[in-house]
This record gives sequence, C-alpha cells and structure tokens, in this order.
Amino acid sequence: MTFMLNILQMRRYQVNIHEIFPCIPSMEKLVKTSLEVGMILPWTVFTEEGELLLSEGSTIKNERVLGLLIGRGAWCHNDEIEKRARDKPVADESARGVSAFSQLEIFRDNLHQLLHEIVKSPGAGQKATLNEHAGELQNLIWKYSDMILGALILDRESSYSKLHPILSSAVSAMIARRLDTPPELVHSITCANMTANLGMLDIKDELSEHEGELTPEHKLRIRRHPERSYEILKSIGITDDKWLEIVSKQHEKLDGSGYPAGINSDAIPDYVRISTIADVYAAMVLPRRYRDGIHCQQAIKAIFAERANSLDESLCTIFIKDIGIFPPGVWVELSNGEKGIVIKRGLRNATQPTVSCLMDGYDNEYERPKIRNLAENQSPGIKRIYKREDELPFSYEDIWGFV
Repeated sequence: MTFMLNILQMRRYQVNIHEIFPCIPSMEKLVKTSLEVGMILPWTVFTEEGELLLSEGSTIKNERVLGLLIGRGAWCHNDEIEKRARDKPVADESARGVSAFSQLEIFRDNLHQLLHEIVKSPGAGQKATLNEHAGELQNLIWKYSDMILGALILDRESSYSKLHPILSSAVSAMIARRLDTPPELVHSITCANMTANLGMLDIKDELSEHEGELTPEHKLRIRRHPERSYEILKSIGITDDKWLEIVSKQHEKLDGSGYPAGINSDAIPDYVRISTIADVYAAMVLPRRYRDGIHCQQAIKAIFAERANSLDESLCTIFIKDIGIFPPGVWVELSNGEKGIVIKRGLRNATQPTVSCLMDGYDNEYERPKIRNLAENQSPGIKRIYKREDELPFSYEDIWGFV
C-alpha cells in the first residue's frame, strides 16, 4: 500500500492535532478563573497538542504551578471523555507527565539490552519482546512527543547505539502517523527502525568514538549491515515483510547512490523512504566523535537540500513541517537576550515554539526556568540558534515546567 501526498494536498496541509491524531477527542480550554492555588484537579489537564500536564487528583500547589498551567495552555477533554477518564484511575506516578523522562530512561536501557541479546544469542521469545517495545515507544511518543524528542537531543551521557534506534524510530513513526498510515504499518516502520542496525551493533559505539577516516573493514561492515540485520531478524522468527524490507532497503537512495544494492526510486516503497529520512536525521543530530556532531538545524537544511535527489521530496517537506525549524532540545537566544531550550514545537507557526529560558540577557542563571510561549502577543522572537554542550543546570522536569 502506498500513501504519498500529492502536491495539491501538501499545499492544503495544515497542522491540526485532531487531523494528526483523529482518535483524540475534542478538548475545552481552561481559563484562569477555572483554576486556583490549592485546587484538587477534577480533570486530567493537557496542552492543546495532547501532552499530559497534570493528572486528575493532582493539587495545584502554588502560584508557580498555576502560572505554568496557564502559560502552557491548560485543556481538558469534554464531559463524555472526562467521565471515562475518571473511571480509569491513575495506577502510579509512571502515568504522570512528570515521569516521562524516567520512562524514557528505563525504555532506553531495556531496548539497548534487548538488542545486544538478540545479536549475541538470537532466540525464541525475542520477536514478541521487540513488538512490545515498539508499542511502548509509540505510546511514549503519542503522549510526550516534544519531551521525548528534546530529551534525546539533550542526552550527552548515553552512547550513540542507545539513542539512535529510539530517535529514528520515533521520527519515522511520527512521519507515518502524519500521513494517516494504517496502525499496523506504523508499527512495522517503528520495529524496523529499532532493529535496522543490528548487523553492526557490536561496532556501533566503536564507530562513534573513531577519529579520522574509517578503515576499509569498517566501511565493509557498514555496507553489509542491512543484509546482516535482515538475517538476524529472520533467525528470531520475524516474518513481517514490510519490517524486513525496510531493514534491507533503509540505506538505499532514490538516485541509486545508496547501499547495499544501489537500487533506485522505482524499487523503494514509500514506507522505506520514511524510514530513510528518520535514520538520516538521527545519524546527523546525535553526537559522534568522528563527525563532531551536526546541529539539528544544519541537519534539517541538509535533508531539505537532498529533497527530490536522494530523498523523497514530499516526505522531506512533511518531516520538516513536523519536526519544526526549532526542534525540542535546541538551544536558542531570544531577542531580549534570554537563553534557553526549545521545549515545544510551534505547531501553528514554526518560528514561535515554546522556550524554557534558563538564563537572562547577562548569562545569569535563573533560580527556576521561565517558560516563554513565543506565540503569545508581545513575546520575544528567536535571535539565533546555537550549539551548547555544557552540563544542564536544571533537570528535564524543571526545564519542561513540571514540579
């Protein structure tokens, strides 16, 4: 099944949360008069884009929490949906948005361990576990997309082999979902990006630490890894044709310059093209010593430059519209001198994301981050985007405005 958008559709393409996620019900915005300090929330509160802010039963502890809710835009589902939400109690803290980063950390380590186990000793049962991991990752992305994307970009501690399969899987799933791709195919794409590098997983971190030109042996391992990944997946019982096809063709290019077979556009389905763009983006933005890292905005520009050449033009356009020109996790300086991190994409205007300001115009750290929604009237604009690799002065929870 193909699902390419034609040019006319792309011109009409508008960002709308209910078009992207039709399963999400309508929501009502909570005005400031609906909220007060000390209030125990009778609803689960979200951003307009559907990210969880506070669960039903949480307390608005102080003015700062109230300000954050109003500043980020507090919404709740309509009465019918809210009744169902109340009938389903929150089991534990892991269901709250505040722990999204902890969930990501656990998932990252579990997936990394699973992939190494598959390479070292392929066996029965790993197929089911891979499918479960893909479902878990999609759940994280649908709930906390900006937080997950930002945390992956900001992570300076984890190895490349831990971060790449998650980021490429997340981005590919997001692009596919944008195209109203059937859920089963979104799942296949997610699984494929998680496992595409199995064939060289044992040397992936070695490559990321390598300085200078790659050796002929390294180049050969890279070129052959799609076939090796395919073989490993077959050995554990993977029979999903699209999953396997994506793994074997992910590094092929429309102009025939890819590998391992050097095929051209006629032999590369749309779902493989989605996977390729996500893989290219993840490989460029994650830190690699021999490449010294490439900034997110530079990666987006590079992908834009390759549209209709080695990468699919319409999918590149949708990817760039989705990820934004100021992706979560990017450091920016505002026109008022403040410096901070993008924590939410500007869905109505790509130049107006939400920024967590960590420093004032004189590079003095704030006691607590200040959340600026640049779409609001009289908000400062973004002066520049820059690379900063210093240790973060605040936790992810603080940066994203959770208590």
